[in-house]
Amino acid sequence: MKPWALATQDQERLNTVLNTITEVIKIVSVLLWPFMPQTAEKIQHQLGLGIIGVDFPLAHVKEWGKVQRVRPISTAAPLFPRVTSAKEAKTEAPFDEERHKMEEKMKEEPGLVSLEDFQRLDIRVGTVKETEAIPGSKKLLKLVVDIGEKRTIVAGMAAYYQTNELINKQVIVIANLVPVTLMGVESRGMILAAEDEKGVYLLIPDKESKPGSKIS
Repeated sequence: MKPWALATQDQERLNTVLNTITEVIKIVSVLLWPFMPQTAEKIQHQLGLGIIGVDFPLAHVKEWGKVQRVRPISTAAPLFPRVTSAKEAKTEAPFDEERHKMEEKMKEEPGLVSLEDFQRLDIRVGTVKETEAIPGSKKLLKLVVDIGEKRTIVAGMAAYYQTNELINKQVIVIANLVPVTLMGVESRGMILAAEDEKGVYLLIPDKESKPGSKIS
């Protein structure tokens, strides 16, 4: 439910989500108590439930909504701190330091993106199988591109490429863009190209690749 996003979008929905999470964790803590009583009691204390351990009646968890929607909770320390070997700690410390530097740099320069941002992009090699001009448009072409599955993609290439030039040409495609409808044609992806004062040039693999090959 991404409560961190709801915090800036819908406060009422955020309250409901957090309360539901709390109810579920409360139930888990009670069922966990016979096996891990200390951990269960830590959970109950952090949630500010007011009833701890053996005093917590099982009947109480059968009634949804017993948890007060507004109440203080304590700072939650990790219940199960991660155990790392000396070798892992030595390996991860520089990574954590670099990650922190990267996050600080992104705050200073909002235009920068993180590795996680880049990894969200589904970039693949595609092969153009069909092309046709879009009636009424001087710029747009309708392409059918094989990226492991056939996708219809609208590209602004009409001024730079003839339709027959593109058949069987390999291209680079961002496959997980939100679909958009252009001139009545739904486009499900974006073909990458370079542009300068002389024109637009498709980005292509150095060697022929299997359609759908991931780019990372």
